[in-house]
Amino acid sequence: MPDTARTDRSEDRRRAILKAAREVFIEAGFDGARVAEIGRRAGIAEGTVYIYYKTKSALMEALLAGFWQDLTRNARETVARHSDPLEQLHALADYHLTSVIRDLAFLDLAAKLRKAYSVDPETRDFLRAYVAVFDEIYAAGVAAGLFRAGQPAWIARDMFYGTLEYSARTIALRGDTRPTGVVDNLIQAFKSTYGAKPALDETLVSRLEAAISQLEKRA
Repeated sequence: MPDTARTDRSEDRRRAILKAAREVFIEAGFDGARVAEIGRRAGIAEGTVYIYYKTKSALMEALLAGFWQDLTRNARETVARHSDPLEQLHALADYHLTSVIRDLAFLDLAAKLRKAYSVDPETRDFLRAYVAVFDEIYAAGVAAGLFRAGQPAWIARDMFYGTLEYSARTIALRGDTRPTGVVDNLIQAFKSTYGAKPALDETLVSRLEAAISQLEKRA
């Protein structure tokens, strides 16, 4: 078999294993998942799965890493379509809400795994790379004078992602289609909380000083 065909077949098998593994892990949890079932759904023998992933833990790590890498790459592509930090923030919010609604079951599984097991540090780095997309936009907004300087970025980040994830769960629980106002309302609230306060107009300042001067003369 030519090397190219062999490589393509190997990649096809790897994708099939990961797709099947995601389904089985979501349905049965990490402890309840069986590699034999993963192989069956992928259309290959259990032993073949172990050729690609030596342990069930290694398979889960690969699944998590791939998920966060794809999410980060797509988020950056989405944000890159805009130059203004506020527009980038809006685009990221829309992307994140859509992604959470779509992948809620897998995200819940990933959260449980982080709490119950020692997740590989490299996998955690992939998660950090995703949330860092927000940090970069926020820093650019501060530099552009759109957001107030001196505010802890992690608090702003928690407000941003936390609001979207809570909304996604509410939407999923209610079985609703996604309301169009969720992202707009978040951005408005974010601007009210973290937006840079506009400088006082010089004419207004002069009027205030004149009024104060008149009050002082009457006193």
